[in-house]
Amino acid sequence: MRLIPVFNILFLLVIMSFSVFATAATKKTEKNKEKTATTLTKTSSLEEKWLKLMKTSHIKKQIITLKSNKGPVIALYLEQTNGRPQGGIIILHGRLQHPDWRELIAPLRKGFPKFGWTTLSIQLSLHSETADKKDYLKSNDTNNARISTAITFLHSRKIHNIVIIGYELGANTAARFLLKHNKVAVQAFISISLLNFAKPKQLNANRAMSLLKLPILDVYAMNDTNNILNAVKQRKPLIKQHRNIRVDGRNPRNALYRQLEIEGADHSYSGYEEYLIKRVRSWLRVFAPGKSVTDSQ
Repeated sequence: MRLIPVFNILFLLVIMSFSVFATAATKKTEKNKEKTATTLTKTSSLEEKWLKLMKTSHIKKQIITLKSNKGPVIALYLEQTNGRPQGGIIILHGRLQHPDWRELIAPLRKGFPKFGWTTLSIQLSLHSETADKKDYLKSNDTNNARISTAITFLHSRKIHNIVIIGYELGANTAARFLLKHNKVAVQAFISISLLNFAKPKQLNANRAMSLLKLPILDVYAMNDTNNILNAVKQRKPLIKQHRNIRVDGRNPRNALYRQLEIEGADHSYSGYEEYLIKRVRSWLRVFAPGKSVTDSQ
């Protein structure tokens, strides 16, 4: 019987080992690709899912589609109903939410029209539950385009007294948008339970809030999450700092930046929506007094 040289045996073992390693690596790569594809599919399909739900609900007639340079923008539009137009409010929802989210978002967009405020609740970019800061950064341009389009739409309706209300990640997005893009198009900003990130700088909404030069009402719940309450404490110095900012037409006795705690409320503000609207309206009378459609022309 012919014997196989030792060198050949070693060579075969090396080839077999490499084959096993290569197969394992390929499987791992394919698994990672599949995971990434699944994540992207989930992310991109969330907006479609919410849109489908809204189209089959009683609010389907309120759905409008706007065009931005980053694609279509789904929004819910409600005109003021009391005959004394005050302006328009753009509403930005929180993480993994939609423009008619039952907690806080829907009560706000449906509550303000009876007080003369037209509301436009827009869909922001959605992320999967495993999204991180990199995903938030990637959606910056898309979200900025959507907010700009919302402003343009209200202008087309002869509404120029515009206020932005942002909740959680929506408030973070709004603060950074206003710092970079606002050219007196937005008269006031109301942040609710603003979600802040110390790093990277691009997501640091506290920094943006410190640099903004427009009226800001910084709302938080007494029983809010710890990270949000900690960020609120970090913004306390802005109360004094913003008193020194000069803005034409502003009464110096009225602080440009104010914090408002909603006693008893938690992060969802469930049961406190009407009280929150009442407090916001009182603040708006001072910092974004109503302008009718005819006044704005």
